[in-house]
Amino acid sequence: MVNHPQAQPSGSYHPAFEAVARTFEKIMAPPDQIGAALCVYLEGEEVVNLHAGWTDEARTKPWQENTVVNIWSATKGVGALCFAMAADRGLFDYEHPVARYWPEFATGGKGNVTIGQLLSHQAGLSALGNGTTLSDLCDLERAAALLAGAEPLWAPGSAPGYHLVTFGPLLDALFQRIEGRSLSIFIEEEIARPFEVDIQIGARTVARSRISPVFVAESFNRAGGDVLSEIQHRTFTEPPLDPLIANTEEWLTAELVSANGVSNASALAKLYDVMLGGKLLSMSALGRAIDCRIDGNDLVLALPFRWGAGFALNSNDTYGPNPRAFGHNGWGGSFAIADPDANLAIAFTTNTMAYRQREDPRAESIVKAAFTSLGSR
Repeated sequence: MVNHPQAQPSGSYHPAFEAVARTFEKIMAPPDQIGAALCVYLEGEEVVNLHAGWTDEARTKPWQENTVVNIWSATKGVGALCFAMAADRGLFDYEHPVARYWPEFATGGKGNVTIGQLLSHQAGLSALGNGTTLSDLCDLERAAALLAGAEPLWAPGSAPGYHLVTFGPLLDALFQRIEGRSLSIFIEEEIARPFEVDIQIGARTVARSRISPVFVAESFNRAGGDVLSEIQHRTFTEPPLDPLIANTEEWLTAELVSANGVSNASALAKLYDVMLGGKLLSMSALGRAIDCRIDGNDLVLALPFRWGAGFALNSNDTYGPNPRAFGHNGWGGSFAIADPDANLAIAFTTNTMAYRQREDPRAESIVKAAFTSLGSR
């Protein structure tokens, strides 16, 4: 048995949020937790900014303040923000059919699918297609063409079904037709650069020395349960996905707003705080983006979900006690959320993929500690 050194957190926190700091210490204590970062903003002020651990399994390279990691589906919340910003500028309406901007999308009985339905995982396009590969997914034009020509796996608008990776090429193709820029360029020019937020889709311009690879813990659990439905099987195998693809150059140079954002907790918490502050979009536009568009058992995740226009919405107090809280979790543990009523933003990023989405004790304990700290102020 290998004895690993204890991961002592570095950074700072407001004394009122000591419960959050202690929670982070406990998260980093197990031997299979390698590296992570945690950040909390309250009412526009950073009140927690901590990081700990390492970026290698040998525990020789410390996680630094500027370390970034693949955040998986926590990227989807950034994509949802881009659409909310475009809607705020009057470029489209969530009730418009996707085919209004992307005529080819109408193929296969999808002519009435609205942008709001697409963003809330109701379009029935959770699988890229039989025999497709990672290379097909990373080729955004090819992936978008395959999806535009596909028939839905279920009746659009009848149920949510998580578009695990197809969300990326679908949103990028539609956004370019609406706004004119790719999501990656829009994020760089309208969000990352002007607000000094360290987030990119893919890592074409990120120094590889700053990027932590991801690792898989024994507790890691793929979504879907033990027996997969046909929809689940097709979603998870078209194309097949392995968590360690995040460490490949093909993945790092792709631009998938569904799953390969590269960022850290301080950047994500700051982004959600800026969102709450009305600097990126109007509060009415944010309200429309987090209106519930469908509430029910997700056909892919096999869990009850409430979806807004790209954002996951609070259910069963997953994001705290306030029903208007929203955000997005990523495969393996990273997440970013915001609560407009508490004016609170929380983000956690990790290189240790563990547990199952929406059933991760790390996220649960962090959110609980944050609201405990609010109550003690």
